[in-house]
Amino acid sequence: MISLTACTISQFGEQLEGSSISPFHVFISGPVNVHQDEDNYYEYDSYYQGCLNGDVYYHWEISWDYQNTFQHLSFEKDFILDGEDVHPYMPVGYIRLTAVCSEGLDTMSQIMELKNWSAYYLESANTAGFPQQLSAEEQLDIALSHSSNNDEGNVLVFPNPASESLDIRFPYPLDVGMGLNIRLVGVDSKRYELESKIPGQSMQCNVVKVPSGFYVLEIQNGMNHFRSNIIISR
Repeated sequence: MISLTACTISQFGEQLEGSSISPFHVFISGPVNVHQDEDNYYEYDSYYQGCLNGDVYYHWEISWDYQNTFQHLSFEKDFILDGEDVHPYMPVGYIRLTAVCSEGLDTMSQIMELKNWSAYYLESANTAGFPQQLSAEEQLDIALSHSSNNDEGNVLVFPNPASESLDIRFPYPLDVGMGLNIRLVGVDSKRYELESKIPGQSMQCNVVKVPSGFYVLEIQNGMNHFRSNIIISR
């Protein structure tokens, strides 16, 4: 039988039998569902186990491009994410906490995945703070707002986010004889060339083989260039 004095008590009160030193671990606590709203805020707390005789230093970061890049948030033990800083249409985000124990210079990282309802829902005044699902017409309006303007009108790209295919509508019939190039460019600059099933004023492109992520859709038809922000999410 092991006596209590032979066990180390963690921050959570757990006993680690057979060891006089508790390993260093860090944990994140906070909401996983977020949406963009300047009146909202989200509190995240940190907890650690071990590092009994040292100091713990913290670094909070966030990513809205599927962990390709992270942005600095705070060096405090806990932090608050302002609702206005939530991305307007990226479907997921990632909070990363890196903690260092000065006792042995042990470093631990934890990542929490966020579900961003701003990508799927629109909060309206008559919902008393509860999200309302977007209609097909509202999704088309968002596609229009995320598309680039040009001298001859707007290019509509939807759905956004997309999982299997992209529908593209041009303000006028394309001149296929002038050449047509359609590609998605990722945040890592990797390019995916797309082929249209129905070339013309309306077309559909298959994106099944494109990994989830944030992209810029580039379309070139002769001297005309179109760009639009697109999310691939599954």
